[in-house]
Amino acid sequence: MAHSVRAAIAEGTYRVGEYLPGVRQLAQTYGVAPETARKAMKLLAREHCLSVHERHGFRVTGLANDPATAAPIAFVRFDAGDEDITAGTYGRILAALQAAAGARSWSVIGMSLSGKTDQQIRELLRATRLAGVILDSIDARFVALVREMGYPAVLADAWYPDCALDAVVQDSFGGGLQAAEHLCARGHKRIGWLGPLVDTNESLERWGGVMAGLRRRGLTVAPEFVVNSVEPGAGPALRRMLSRKRRPTGLVALWPPESHQAVRGAVEAGLAPGRDLEIVGWCIEESYGPFAAEFGGGAAPAAVTWSIRELAGRALAQLAERRSSPDAPPVRVVVPTRLRLPEGTG
Repeated sequence: MAHSVRAAIAEGTYRVGEYLPGVRQLAQTYGVAPETARKAMKLLAREHCLSVHERHGFRVTGLANDPATAAPIAFVRFDAGDEDITAGTYGRILAALQAAAGARSWSVIGMSLSGKTDQQIRELLRATRLAGVILDSIDARFVALVREMGYPAVLADAWYPDCALDAVVQDSFGGGLQAAEHLCARGHKRIGWLGPLVDTNESLERWGGVMAGLRRRGLTVAPEFVVNSVEPGAGPALRRMLSRKRRPTGLVALWPPESHQAVRGAVEAGLAPGRDLEIVGWCIEESYGPFAAEFGGGAAPAAVTWSIRELAGRALAQLAERRSSPDAPPVRVVVPTRLRLPEGTG
């Protein structure tokens, strides 16, 4: 009977997040005694294909769908709006996930759930008959919904406290530390910050890494050398900071847009990037060549890089681990960063 119910789940008769009929009704449907039906359901619960809910019965979990038998993994973005989900960093991660999944004979599909109600999301996920979900979202409501439906799930390139999910993220703290130590090793003592100062994991950890690296040398970032890039007027504020007589000689700009903004701001302030102002940016390892080429004229900054291929591979490995050990406590896996120097830099 357990085999028959597994097959019914695979065919979509019983869908993830839904409760099975009562034990007596199942017994009648499959022509067995109620005790046999109950034992079969408990067997599926031990396999984590079903979850047991007192007074409600047995509920289908995402572990009932098997990626090795054509049930796809969804890479989900929740806040894309009308943006093309195959473009940008999301699109690169999706492509890397699909390549890594192919080595396992799994499949990964991209999904955008922007603007949908909870019920619409539930119906779409159930209809797709997923074997697991990889999320690029820090939307607590959506994360809670995926957990409620019982899908094995991993956050990729996203994390927040109390999310209660496995996560694979860039080493933001380590990257900030590398940036600060590089500038200190180059002899800089007046170091500035250009970037978002907001309560996100990336922002807090990159700031923390920079401050830790400077503290090792007895330095800090002076308040007048900080430009919050998400505030209105950040561009003029950067130019004013770089135009002062006492200005930073080194600048961390640990996001790709801020990396470009830092170089533009230096030029507009009459400085030569790399000579008058040394900048450390941030970019994807696999895109470092195009990233450096965009600056032209030898103005490319040093950059902290991280590998999308490594992030994708680790996210899938963690999802496989979650499928095999669904009751294990959540873990946070950090993809290492490394410092890339432009050609000709000593």
